[in-house]
Amino acid sequence: MEEAFLAAFLEGARKKDIERLNIRFFRFILPLIVKEEMLKKVRLHQQNGDQVYIVSASPDIYLEPLVSQWKLDGVICTVLEWKDGYLTGKIMGRNCQGEEKARRIQALFNESELKGSFAYGNSDGDQQLLELVTFAFKI
Repeated sequence: MEEAFLAAFLEGARKKDIERLNIRFFRFILPLIVKEEMLKKVRLHQQNGDQVYIVSASPDIYLEPLVSQWKLDGVICTVLEWKDGYLTGKIMGRNCQGEEKARRIQALFNESELKGSFAYGNSDGDQQLLELVTFAFKI
């Protein structure tokens, strides 16, 4: 279902098309989605020297630019397929939701690295991820 949606709206898009969409997204949509309280928590974790990652089922095409914009350590998300410079509308690998979020975190960090870690989730699809960390918060 999600691939059908992505294909309908993004199939055939080029990088410059996505960059133009991202400019609008960052200016008009992102401020409606991101709560100021959450951004303050990100900044506090960064000040404390914590690594900060976004872990989301959302696609990489608009999450990856946030890594540089917010000076994050990385993003773990759904990756879209490109072919010959154009989006295909297909997902590479698995959609990063539910169990897949937890699997990717465990592939990146071992159990001792997760001790004392924090995670914030805003959906039922975050439950498995929240169970991996010491300090889990539903927001």
